[in-house]
Amino acid sequence: MKKILFSLGFVGVLTLFMGTLQVNAEETATIYEDTNLSGNSIDLKTGMYEEEYVDKKDKFNYRKIIKNYDGKSVGNDTISSLSIPKGFRVILTENNDFKGRTRSIENRYDVENPVERNSTLNYSTIEASEILNLSSYQFDNKTSSIIVEEMKYDPISPVVYEDSEFRKPSKPLARGDYKKRDLPFGNDKISGIRVPEGYKVRMWDDDNYNDRNYTYVGPTTIPFLEGFNDKVSSMKIRYAWENI
Repeated sequence: MKKILFSLGFVGVLTLFMGTLQVNAEETATIYEDTNLSGNSIDLKTGMYEEEYVDKKDKFNYRKIIKNYDGKSVGNDTISSLSIPKGFRVILTENNDFKGRTRSIENRYDVENPVERNSTLNYSTIEASEILNLSSYQFDNKTSSIIVEEMKYDPISPVVYEDSEFRKPSKPLARGDYKKRDLPFGNDKISGIRVPEGYKVRMWDDDNYNDRNYTYVGPTTIPFLEGFNDKVSSMKIRYAWENI
């Protein structure tokens, strides 16, 4: 009888332990070298991933890869499709160091068909469910660096960054007007920006809201303002429904 009770108790503890493991399992995005979630693939936890060299000593034959934390890899400029868990964002950039043209793919809503919006300069946000083929967005075989994020950690107001890759220093900004003297890092110092849903930010490359300008409507998440890096001299922040 004691043996039976011990066995039942052990099974109960093991079941509880396995259930805890499942609850605490970290969700991952998966990137694939072929369309429709096929071909060589790797799982990516939240984090930042850049291209790296293989056999770099042989300068004529080296190749570039993107590698995950488990040491598995896909080739640079080979990603054609991806799957994203609910509540996650995957930011793809065309060049290394999270620079170049950027696509931010978000599994935020129950979207039947992927929707591309908020296209500005070299950036766009794509709302998607779990599966996405990149050929539809001119980004097939174009990815050299990747950021995977959970959107529950998004800021509640726009944030600007002095350096690329969302590195500090950073500064959250309230609705308002910002001339050169009001900018958090000084003139021509902004390299990255996050604009949450419900806001929009217009940036000018001259003081007093003059000259070349671009409007970024949330959700927008840009690790490097390609084509507008270190150019911002004035800006206005408004709620999404307001005119600028």
